[in-house]
Amino acid sequence: ENPASARSSSSKLSDKATKALHDRIRKLTTNWAEEERMCGKNVFYWNILSNEAMKNIAAETPTTMEELKQIALGEEIVKVYGTKIIKVVENFLEEQNLKQPPSKRALAEDSAES
Repeated sequence: ENPASARSSSSKLSDKATKALHDRIRKLTTNWAEEERMCGKNVFYWNILSNEAMKNIAAETPTTMEELKQIALGEEIVKVYGTKIIKVVENFLEEQNLKQPPSKRALAEDSAES
C-alpha cells in the first residue's frame, strides 16, 4: 500500500493513525467531562472539545501550545487542557514510532543546541 494514498489530504498521519489519535482524544475528553460531572457540573465531552476540534487535533498533531492555539479551540480550553492534549499527541506519535514533521524536528534540534 502506498503510504501517501492511505493519508487523507488534510491529515499529517495515515487515516488509521488519525482515527486512533481521534479516539484517544475523545476518550480523554470524555474522562475530563466525567470528572467535571463528579464535581457537580453538568459538562459533557462536546462542551470541552467538539468532534470537529478533536478531528482537527488528530489531523494536525500539535506538539506545542502555539500549534494547538492555531487550531482555534478557544483560549480557555487551551489554558485548561492544552498541556494534556499535547502530551497525548506526543505520546501517541512516540508509541506509533511516528516522527515529527521535518519542520518541527529542525526547530527541536535548533532549540536543543542553544
